[in-house]
Amino acid sequence: MSGLLTDPEQRAQEPRHPGFVLGLDVGSSVIRCHVYDRAARVCGSSVQKVENLYPQIGWVEIDPDVLWIQFVAVIKEAVKAAGIQMNQIVGLGISTQRATFITWNKKTGNHFHNFISWQDLRAVELVKSWNNSLLMKVIFFLCDLDIIGFFFL
Repeated sequence: MSGLLTDPEQRAQEPRHPGFVLGLDVGSSVIRCHVYDRAARVCGSSVQKVENLYPQIGWVEIDPDVLWIQFVAVIKEAVKAAGIQMNQIVGLGISTQRATFITWNKKTGNHFHNFISWQDLRAVELVKSWNNSLLMKVIFFLCDLDIIGFFFL
């Protein structure tokens, strides 16, 4: 019985199973993935630069197919760097760019457009007119909001 842990304190320190958690950050400039062990130590990492597209001045887009390929690649690279197998992953946390969306064809799964990044400026005039409207001023006053605390254009 040499492999049994009898001391309760020692047993509490030992993990029940060697599970790992992936943390993914899909940002506007890089996608990064870290593999964490049960003690929250980073065991492996990977990072790739996001490929932004600039189809016109002031426009910033991301091809969803390219982003997906990068997303999968950083996961595989981080898991490989950690020296573990995919079946040892027990959790996943994802942080993504806010205000980015995609629509796609339900039948084919193909996207209708690229992601429009938060950095994109094509709606500047519309946002300015909304922010200067009486309605928005009333909303900010009634909700006691400070426009400086928001990322409005």
